Amino acid sequence: MTSCFGREDKPCQIFTLPSLQFAARIVDAGKWCLMKLTLASIGLLMLLAVGVSAQETYIDQNSTFDFSQPHRFAVKIGTPWGDQAAESALKQAIAKRLEKKGWSQADESSADVLVIAHGAGPGKQTLRSFYSGLPGLGWYWIGAPAIEENDEYQYKEGTLLLDIFDARTKKGVYRGVALDAIRKSGNNEKRMDKAAKQLLNDLPSARSS
Repeated sequence: MTSCFGREDKPCQIFTLPSLQFAARIVDAGKWCLMKLTLASIGLLMLLAVGVSAQETYIDQNSTFDFSQPHRFAVKIGTPWGDQAAESALKQAIAKRLEKKGWSQADESSADVLVIAHGAGPGKQTLRSFYSGLPGLGWYWIGAPAIEENDEYQYKEGTLLLDIFDARTKKGVYRGVALDAIRKSGNNEKRMDKAAKQLLNDLPSARSS
């Protein structure tokens, strides 16, 4: 009996060249399968990450309102959601986007348009509840007028609602809704900038005077 590693009781197995080549092919095939599985896993994670970070938005506006005029605007938080840093960041982001459109920021008393943002928190959140503390504003003039009498339509927690009102008539002229824009953790300040960009991207720019 041929000794193997100094052991007389265990015979050595002799590997011929064909058997070694076959074993090598098995190893290579295993590596290839593992690489494909790894790439597939990375791709799936990237798709999931995109899905999580995406913000679905909806826009509606009053076609009779002249957005091309350079308006003076005021921004306020109508319904806070308990994150003062994010609320402040949203107001700054809205102002930055509107100024790029050719509008200028002003006090609420002298503004031509009023921009009001609402954040949907836990519990029942409807348009009526958003504007319960802001009487006199015709929020039902934009989007879906029938919602005025419909308290059953509820915005999901994390939704950001952005309304623009004509300060003279108090009627809504623009509405943007971003789903999953507000979260309990993470960089909400960055998400507010992204939301403001998406919600105001289609707003017509003011004509140069």
